[in-house]
Amino acid sequence: MFVSRFLFKTVTSPLTCKLCHHGLRLSVPSAYLPSLVQMSTRNVDRSSNFKKLTIVSKTRQSRNSKGDRNRPLLAAGFISGLLSLLGWEDLLSKEDPFILTIKRGILCMQREEFDKAEIILHAALSNAVDMGNSKAIAYIYSLMGNVAFLKGDYEKSEKIYKDLIKRLLEFGIEEDHEAIVEISLKLATIYSKLGKFSKADVGFSHCLSIQKKRANQIENDKKTKNELSDSDINSLALYGMALDFYGKHLLRKQEYDGALKYTLDALAVCEKVNGKNAHQTMILLSDVGTLLNLTNNFDEADEYFKKAIKVGTIIESDHLKTLYYNVGMNDLMRRNWPSAQQNCDASYRFAKKDDDIYIMGMAEDCLKKIRAQVVQ
Repeated sequence: MFVSRFLFKTVTSPLTCKLCHHGLRLSVPSAYLPSLVQMSTRNVDRSSNFKKLTIVSKTRQSRNSKGDRNRPLLAAGFISGLLSLLGWEDLLSKEDPFILTIKRGILCMQREEFDKAEIILHAALSNAVDMGNSKAIAYIYSLMGNVAFLKGDYEKSEKIYKDLIKRLLEFGIEEDHEAIVEISLKLATIYSKLGKFSKADVGFSHCLSIQKKRANQIENDKKTKNELSDSDINSLALYGMALDFYGKHLLRKQEYDGALKYTLDALAVCEKVNGKNAHQTMILLSDVGTLLNLTNNFDEADEYFKKAIKVGTIIESDHLKTLYYNVGMNDLMRRNWPSAQQNCDASYRFAKKDDDIYIMGMAEDCLKKIRAQVVQ
């Protein structure tokens, strides 16, 4: 089985705040990155009179969190899946110098030492070329593509992924194989991030079409969750990932209604794969809340934020500080001062417990704005 975690950065999108008639920039989810790396991105808009609503991200999750024991949200495992595809399932268990070099590169990715990872993987690639080991070259290319992606070097990652697809096809792997579908999703995301929306649309449409057929077949088989095979789960998960990626693409195009629809569809897949009380379900509930907030549907947004908090409480998530901040800011826009104060207070308490100065500052800023409105 090759389901693995993935994460996202954030982008900002302008929204006019009805509450104060000042510009408000909301932090909304961007592309989820299939990767071995756990990364946190915090981006504060200092120019705004309100700090933006901060969507909880798929960042480092506490080892003590019950959510860590849930199945990851959506498929992002072409790296580990590629090992199986190439007949290298036991690759990383070996201890020869060449394999150790690859493992050091992966470790640097996990530590977010991307420049160092790039240097190490280049050395491993050189060794693989000298050995004439085409399978090793393909695997190292997949790692290098992820490093470039995570660094934001999208032109480089685009070239690597295109070359990787070519190599996999030369190995006789079919174009609709899920490893290639996932790489294609990342290419579509790259085009989206670079503003090449037409090319991104074509890529997303292709990937969604392939995975929707697989998901429909699984649905037609009417299997219960416990009857799903690992292959079924991966297919559903990759379909959910495609829905989610496409939703973020539509968000970049400011097509909020479409983004909301596809994020809701991704949420439905996530609940089928992971269950209702999963870390990733919590994330998507919060994503939906943010999109509803962006379209000024504050009451509906409140419902989804509170659902996310309920799940977060059950799984003892360390993201509750951000979830409470989200619902508090949404309350602020609804002019519900008592609820806004209660939720921003909760955000501050959770952040203080975690010694998270960033969220503490945002919660304090929220509370100041509440006090300013109350005294008017």
